[in-house]
Amino acid sequence: MSLYGSSKEHILNTILMTYPEIVSKLIKRKYEHLEQEMYKWGRYIDLHGYNKRSKLPVYIETQLNKADQLHIDQVKKIIDMVDEGIIIWVASAHSKEIIQELHTMMHFSILKPIDLYLVEYPVEYTPFLSALENESSYERWRKMIATDIPLPELKVTNKISLIPKGYKGEFIAEVQSDIMGVRASNEYLLRHLKKELPYFRNIHRSKSNLDNRQLQFGGGLSGFEYVISMENMRYLAFLKFRLVTFKHERLFLEIKEKLKIEFTDKEILVEELVVTFPVPRNLPFRQKVDVISDRLQRVLKIVEPAIKVEQEKLKIMKKIKLSS
Repeated sequence: MSLYGSSKEHILNTILMTYPEIVSKLIKRKYEHLEQEMYKWGRYIDLHGYNKRSKLPVYIETQLNKADQLHIDQVKKIIDMVDEGIIIWVASAHSKEIIQELHTMMHFSILKPIDLYLVEYPVEYTPFLSALENESSYERWRKMIATDIPLPELKVTNKISLIPKGYKGEFIAEVQSDIMGVRASNEYLLRHLKKELPYFRNIHRSKSNLDNRQLQFGGGLSGFEYVISMENMRYLAFLKFRLVTFKHERLFLEIKEKLKIEFTDKEILVEELVVTFPVPRNLPFRQKVDVISDRLQRVLKIVEPAIKVEQEKLKIMKKIKLSS
């Protein structure tokens, strides 16, 4: 859970998602990832997964600095709300006072089958996260999966264990078989996109109303926006990339020309301020989701690097303006 909007924690979480063996090593059980930035109990949980053998859910909270009140409140909320499971709290350090507070809560107030792992994050890993932060999100993800990147050496410093030996939980990973209605369709779509596009942060922190037929996501730059619909009022599914303010109109027009080259005439419909990627009507629902995911990934490969270049230009112009 990022305090100041820094993407470093999101990058760390994406690494933990991509390399689940890091988490498995900490808990000495196989960690199977389900969702990044899961929205539950009125807040976002950084990572959510489970251990299939013990049928226990796993909840992970991360921060790059020392344990603070914001995060302890988050961890205590999870402890309070779950019936069972494994909770991991990653921070650069946990004070004795925080450890004692959690120990007292779990042993004398909660008494549920929960194991809490307090894990030390190595601050010397932060420069590597900073280097990745300077890349576009797509390039960052490409490096994560295509190269041997250094992985963080996380270490369990304290464990508060209330799960009895041999305990079997009741958690079963949900499998959506019947997808009926707008909300169910949107929930499936979001889970799929989070899995296929873990680098696209705006998907993970979407505040779109899942009861709406159109979901809207920030496009990474002021005035850029993505719109996705699995079925609008005319029963059409589509992805749209559009300009809603004119601040970066020049860049939008440049990107639009690149998109016209990337996509065939059947895949794209170009208007002045909107680029639409329609989905064929006759496809089954899950295939429509696959098409939207594919289109969005291809769009991001063009849009994200272009935005990064623009942001660097703006930084340089700001420095020049301040020094003059």
